[in-house]
Amino acid sequence: MKKALLILFVAVASLTACKKDPEDKLQGRWNLTKAYFVESTNGTKTSEHNETYEKGDLYVVFDGNKISVYEDGELDDNGTFTATGNSITIKSNNGEEETNQLRWNSKKEFVITSEGTDVIGNTTYVYKSEMTFNKD
Repeated sequence: MKKALLILFVAVASLTACKKDPEDKLQGRWNLTKAYFVESTNGTKTSEHNETYEKGDLYVVFDGNKISVYEDGELDDNGTFTATGNSITIKSNNGEEETNQLRWNSKKEFVITSEGTDVIGNTTYVYKSEMTFNKD
């Protein structure tokens, strides 16, 4: 009985020890491969488009808790980040902070989804985007 419990304990410990937290999984360079944008005004879709990107057009580098954004190989923005299983919060060096949904499609692909709403007078604007990144 003790031997069976010991084997079970070692098996469970090894399985949980291998699980990476989201911040560890993000480490390294990730290329933006595609983006989807949709906008609506008062519930009516006013704009929708898809964009695809070549490797190196736009990419992010996660290093520790730091994030750097590059466009055409040039540093465009940087800051810090924290991530959970289903969200990522990025704080830019200019002080802007944004939390968005984080979805893993595989070990080498994740999607960041963001949504926003602005109300100006009697008009409601809704913005949604999905950006897909692949591991370099």
